[in-house]
Amino acid sequence: MLRKTAFTAGALLFSAAACADQGFYAGASAYLLERQESDAPGIAVPRVRPVGAGLTGGYQINRHLAVELRGLTARSKTETLTVDGQGVGFEQKLDYAISGMLKGILPIGRTDVNAYAVIGATHAREKIAIPGLEFSGSSTDTDFSYGVGLEMWATSTWGAQLELVRLYDSGGVRFDALSVGFLFRF
Repeated sequence: MLRKTAFTAGALLFSAAACADQGFYAGASAYLLERQESDAPGIAVPRVRPVGAGLTGGYQINRHLAVELRGLTARSKTETLTVDGQGVGFEQKLDYAISGMLKGILPIGRTDVNAYAVIGATHAREKIAIPGLEFSGSSTDTDFSYGVGLEMWATSTWGAQLELVRLYDSGGVRFDALSVGFLFRF
């Protein structure tokens, strides 16, 4: 009888501890993006570094694993594109990027600081305009995404994160994102 009671109490305590690390969360982040494109013959394409904002919704399955859905957008940024030695304006805007991520979490010492890695896919649309060449267009792409981050929970419901992610690297165009944000657990 005593064994059954001790086993039942232990199981209840273990399941309660496991549930404390489960649940929905949401967040908002500010992004510094970097777009880099491979140069073409006679064309030097500049790195473009726009700023953006994003939202995250996620579900923490257990202490070490979560799934997330993210969305972000960025303001347009104008740089100088060099075509056959001549400089022309080059305007780029990340219309949107939507990512589905699996998040592996590694608690660091204390239970409120975590290192993590994310892996998933991003679907993005960007707009390009080169007024001097009377060109404008948009492209949509989906690619593999990955990154690393650090999060710290100040309370049981509020936290902050710092993250570096490669959103996509496809068709000679690469988008990286450095973000800082806040998280809220429900």
